[in-house]
Amino acid sequence: MTYEQEYLTALLRASLTASEPDETCRAVIEKINWDDFIKLSWAHKLVSYVYDTIVNIPDIPDGVSKYFEQKTVTVVKQNFRLLFWAKNILDRLADVGVDAVLLKGATAAVYYPNLLYRKSGDIDILIF
Repeated sequence: MTYEQEYLTALLRASLTASEPDETCRAVIEKINWDDFIKLSWAHKLVSYVYDTIVNIPDIPDGVSKYFEQKTVTVVKQNFRLLFWAKNILDRLADVGVDAVLLKGATAAVYYPNLLYRKSGDIDILIF
C-alpha cells in the first residue's frame, strides 16, 4: 500500500467510527504526496467522508484543507438539489396516484456518519 492509501484508510476509519486518527496517520503524514492523496480521495469519492477528520489535523497543509472543504460544500449543495428534485418528483407521482420510492442515494445515505456527505449524482426511483 502507498503512503497515500494508508493515510486515506486511516482517515476513513477514524471518520466512520467517529474517533481520532490512529498512529498510522501520525507515522506517514510527512511522507504524503498531497497531490496524489487528493487524486486518490477524489477517485474513490471519499473527499467529503474524511473532511471532518482531516480539517482537525494540524499538520495538513492549508491548501489541502481548503480543497477538502470546497469539495465537501459542493457535495452538500448537490445533495440538497437532488433531495429537492426527488421530493418534487415523488410528490407529483403521488398526486396522480403512482406509487414510487427512492432507491440507493438518499435512502442509503442514512447509514453514513453524515448523510449529507454521501456523493450522489442522480435520483433512482422505483415505480410500482
